[in-house]
Amino acid sequence: MQSVLITGITGRSGKWFYQELLQNREISERFKIAFVVRNKQKYLSMLQGDAPVFDHYVADIDDQEQMKEVFKRSGAKVLFHVAGVTHSLELVKTAISCGVTRLVLVHTTGIYSKYKAVGKSYRAAEAQIEQLIKGRDIALTILRPTMVYGSLDDMNISRFIRMVDRFKFFPVVQKGTFALQPVNQRDLGKAYFAALTNLDITANKNYNLSGSTPIDLIDILKNISLYLGKRTYFFSVPLWFAYSGAVAVYFASFKRVDYREKVKRLVEPRTFSHEEARADFGYAPMPFLEGLHQEVEDYIQTKRR
Repeated sequence: MQSVLITGITGRSGKWFYQELLQNREISERFKIAFVVRNKQKYLSMLQGDAPVFDHYVADIDDQEQMKEVFKRSGAKVLFHVAGVTHSLELVKTAISCGVTRLVLVHTTGIYSKYKAVGKSYRAAEAQIEQLIKGRDIALTILRPTMVYGSLDDMNISRFIRMVDRFKFFPVVQKGTFALQPVNQRDLGKAYFAALTNLDITANKNYNLSGSTPIDLIDILKNISLYLGKRTYFFSVPLWFAYSGAVAVYFASFKRVDYREKVKRLVEPRTFSHEEARADFGYAPMPFLEGLHQEVEDYIQTKRR
């Protein structure tokens, strides 16, 4: 039986991974599952009063000594890291020093961005990880979700919902005719579980975890308006105008607030095939409008409380 240590279980997609593990308890016949959590109370509140089914350890994943102790106590040989690419490099170093032989890392399709602030640091982290495991008997899988949505704290679609609800006249850059491919948190939970149960198939492979199909930003916004029962007037602004505004903010804030690359990324296509994930472990994300409708309904219900 393999021992697996999972990070990020209380996060947005991690919570759905937990639900998959909970609903498929036969997983315990194949793996000894344990979680590492920074905030014990947050973890216990996620259980909603139920008794813990899996072991858990309280530690800061950025603290090498704490994590060495967790690896030692858990006996983990598999690290399933959901807590984000910014923590990956140092955590992988610690995992290797503790004898871990299998890595599954949840990163991001932001690695493909041509813009320096986003893509460069992600590519550097992955390149260093590849060098760390080179020549070692360690198998690596990297999962790369696109824009994640599915809850009112998702920091992506939820922001659009609030903005459309607030503004009757809504500016969109370049008519909003650039495609996105958001992925629901629930689908990520299922994908993580499928990757865990197919460690042999997914060894030394990378997978994009995108939404079902691409959709233009303007169509996302129009559907949000429809689901909210609003009459929103969308009008286009050129990229140069939006970028000029970002430059003005940059200098007005004495270079403390920098939205310049974020504005450029607004029109960067962010669509990615998930065919390899479908073929290898049956990845099948829900239709985007179905997930969007549910998130808008959640927003409406929350406003009524």
